[in-house]
Amino acid sequence: MDENADITFALSGAEKKKLRGQAQLLEAKISVGKNGLVPETLKTLNLMFKKEPLLKVRFAEGRAEMKAQIAEIEAGTQSVCVGHVGRTASFFKNTPDTL
Repeated sequence: MDENADITFALSGAEKKKLRGQAQLLEAKISVGKNGLVPETLKTLNLMFKKEPLLKVRFAEGRAEMKAQIAEIEAGTQSVCVGHVGRTASFFKNTPDTL
């Protein structure tokens, strides 16, 4: 099992599919620029997750950097990436009243 398993949670394939469909209709709320993922970005994402459980993030860097930044966001916000297309990724954070 993953060492972050106690921090994050697992979603079934059907749940991820449902969330990806919902995320397609969302605009990217925040962008990770060429300077990478800074602490202020994680702080902003955590505040945004208090208002909405599903967020879309746009990335400026290439695929390899993006994958590393996705992992950092998951760990820093205790969320799960439910999918990514191009340079955007959708994240879901479980709260008691979601799903």
